[in-house]
Amino acid sequence: MTSETPVHTGLGVELVRRLAILVLALSACSRTGTIEGDVYIATQDGEVMRGTGARVYLVPEKGDRQLWATLDTLCLQARNWQQYSTENRRAAIESAKRFWERKADSLAREAEGLPAAERTTMLRHSELMLVDAYDREERYRLDLMGLPMASRAATNWLRRTLQLSYASASVDSAKADVDGHYVLGDVPRGSYALFALPAARITDAEDILGWRTMVEVPGGVHTQQLDNDARLTFGVMCHDRGESAPLAGSN
Repeated sequence: MTSETPVHTGLGVELVRRLAILVLALSACSRTGTIEGDVYIATQDGEVMRGTGARVYLVPEKGDRQLWATLDTLCLQARNWQQYSTENRRAAIESAKRFWERKADSLAREAEGLPAAERTTMLRHSELMLVDAYDREERYRLDLMGLPMASRAATNWLRRTLQLSYASASVDSAKADVDGHYVLGDVPRGSYALFALPAARITDAEDILGWRTMVEVPGGVHTQQLDNDARLTFGVMCHDRGESAPLAGSN
């Protein structure tokens, strides 16, 4: 039996070696991988806003480049929308001021035929009306200057347009669970863009349009977080894109 032991031992070592080579070969031949991670935003206060229900789209790199190139047009349209909205608000502010100016002038004319005491009271009332109107105009103009780069309507329009564009270009998608965790399995090797849309509006100083990041899938399991570094806002996406249209507060 002692003479047979080395033979069995040698066969066992050879079998283990061959199995290891087989496993490595199968691993090397794997043409797919898995991408998983979390969708969230961390606020300056330390609060974590999870992207529960966010839809994560997987788009090949070439398709993503083509979509990203169309942002010039999308951002210009959004800027035009913002400009139109801003001009309408400016017109409304000016119209309200003129209304109160006419009202004050009317009271001043009525006061001309009144006794001195009543005339003084009505003129004083007219002056206070003008002061209040001008103060209101100034506050409205300051509010207008403080508006974000895009109005809520323009932001929502851009978010919806991006969702339709990336959904049509995606090769797969997944919905984040209650913790904001997503999993995309059986992903062919290659370079992709991950694009996620929140299920509900998330605000962190500026409305979040979504998340976007590039990812390389070599096979196996790859973790890719969609967090603050990947978040998309109007400013991130449309900075210096398209023609420079006047924004809120510009002269």
